Amino acid sequence: MNNPIFKTVFLCMILVFAITVPSNSQWAQYSAGLSGGDVRTLTVNGSTILSGTNSNGIFISGNNGSSWTQTSLNDKSVYAIIYSGTNILAGTNLYGAYYSNDAGSTWLQSSLSSQIVWAFAVSGSNTFAGTSSGIFVSTNSGINWSASGLPTNFVYSLFVNGSTILAGTNLGVYYSTNAGANWTQSSLNNKEVYVVYLNSGTMLAGTNAGVYSSTNNGINWTTSSLPATNVYSFATNGANLFAGTADGIYISTNNGSSWTYIIDNWSTFSMLNQNGTIYAGTNSGLFTSADNGGFWEKAPLYNMGIYAFTKSGSYLFAGTDEYGIYKSSNDGQFWEPTGISTGIFLCFTTNGNYVYSGAVDGVYLSSNNGTNWIQTSLNNDAVYSIAVNGSTVFAGCGYAFYISTNNGTNWSQGTLNEVSTSLLVSGGNVYSGTYNGVFVSTNNGSTWTQTSLNNRSVFSLALGTGRMFAGTEGFGVYYTTNNGTSWMQSSLSNYKITSLAVSGNTVIAGTEADGIYLSNDNGNTWFPKNQGIGNQYIMGLYISGSYVFAGTEMNAVWRRNFSEIINIKKISDVIPGGFILDQNYPNPFNPVTRIRYEVPVAGDVSLTVFDLKGQEVQRLVNGMHSPGVYEANFNGSSLSSGVYFYKLQSENFTAVKKMILVK
Repeated sequence: MNNPIFKTVFLCMILVFAITVPSNSQWAQYSAGLSGGDVRTLTVNGSTILSGTNSNGIFISGNNGSSWTQTSLNDKSVYAIIYSGTNILAGTNLYGAYYSNDAGSTWLQSSLSSQIVWAFAVSGSNTFAGTSSGIFVSTNSGINWSASGLPTNFVYSLFVNGSTILAGTNLGVYYSTNAGANWTQSSLNNKEVYVVYLNSGTMLAGTNAGVYSSTNNGINWTTSSLPATNVYSFATNGANLFAGTADGIYISTNNGSSWTYIIDNWSTFSMLNQNGTIYAGTNSGLFTSADNGGFWEKAPLYNMGIYAFTKSGSYLFAGTDEYGIYKSSNDGQFWEPTGISTGIFLCFTTNGNYVYSGAVDGVYLSSNNGTNWIQTSLNNDAVYSIAVNGSTVFAGCGYAFYISTNNGTNWSQGTLNEVSTSLLVSGGNVYSGTYNGVFVSTNNGSTWTQTSLNNRSVFSLALGTGRMFAGTEGFGVYYTTNNGTSWMQSSLSNYKITSLAVSGNTVIAGTEADGIYLSNDNGNTWFPKNQGIGNQYIMGLYISGSYVFAGTEMNAVWRRNFSEIINIKKISDVIPGGFILDQNYPNPFNPVTRIRYEVPVAGDVSLTVFDLKGQEVQRLVNGMHSPGVYEANFNGSSLSSGVYFYKLQSENFTAVKKMILVK
């Protein structure tokens, strides 16, 4: 089986239990210009386009693709979308079919709940679903389903042509002339068929061996001249026929008799024509062409890596891994490109109206809060870190360190002969994290001294309350209380720390493959904070106003309310005599209450809230605890009044108490 749809499917077969957390207590991905990625299916209704993505659910555009909004179905891989009656249906990986009866605002799971759903088709009052367990049919617009007459095949595509229904399967094309009650295998019987499509009276089948065509409604098939590659999608615009393949996009002007290769390197899973514009959903995002494939533009819905953030004036800036610098004027809710739309931007620093960004080709400068940008004379080296102290700017490059004393106009090489992965200015000192630990300069970068943290690769530095923190490769977070003279390893000790952000006693750490950790006691104890965002590669963290922003390797910008993320704190280091779960206070409550608990020994502890049906409402705590007394906040603002339960659980202890929310 040579279908990239399956690359992640079977690795995830056992992960069929999911925890749902309310949106106000998890990370959310933002937004129009910086989200989505790996587009698997597209459908259109008027000026509304829906896009199903791999792992990030469904996005909706109401303006022909100019901007996009992620729906509440935001954590599933979606392979098929269709309108059925007043419902919108979504076919997912392993979670069956979902439906929405409010234009995509909310989604409910149908009775088809555990299959991979690759395709839908509507014929009269019947809706058909092609799944990993054959074909299912619904007579009430996708709410309830029953097995159809083709029970065993993997069904990748469905197409209705008059009274005939065609199914593309792992064993070729089947067709039914009696509403799916019986199916007959066609002459195309030894290929995997990913898409069936009708163009100018000719039926086309995209297979794992190129394109096949039929002139008698799918009964008999002949091969075309398209090379033997996986073909996943078709679209037409006038006499132009487009084929989306594992290798890119082909075009034919003679209904598939001959083909021309126009775009390479994109696995193109879905295509559609909207008012003369061709949309192509690929593994690299969503692309559009308004000139029949001559020029392709990447639409706002795509995946990108985010390395760094900063804020200047009213704008929040994000440095990306390929698409330049983006900005947001509304706390990261919507993003737009700046005057720099290409390039890899790794770091930022600000000084008044000046914004500096280190890129793979030097230092860029804006003197008007990011409206306009110029490349400085440091333009031939990758800049991994940047910092400013008064009018002096420091830039850490590959085995070279540069200093500017006139706001970045001119640069001279400094004496630090290390790869400076991070920079921090504290008081009169400048600190540099390198592959050989932390170095410090007490004379504005003229000379450098290696600190006692000298045998770790340091990728991030941050200043807290009375402490400086260093994120290392494979050894977690270190901290110093004496300006780097001595360092101590924190309890977060076995991770590669790629980024740090600090506010007061709250320290947030981004890791390479384990998501985000948080400490509310200045780095002493740590808890994972990955609800919604999962164990992604976190490349940048930033605290701005009421929010914490996380830049990820592949899935752009995520945001979480800062006050919500710090819902647990350690209030005493006194070692209790045993586990204790106290009654929440106040109780009854509206909408916030505090839950205090005591932990006598180090170990993993969880604190979870359930409703009366036993369904998990929110997991407040889930991670390693040192001995002590803790307090967690629970916010029930998104819940209805009623009785709820909270459970404290460790390896050898479980306790449950009741609380009442009254609004």
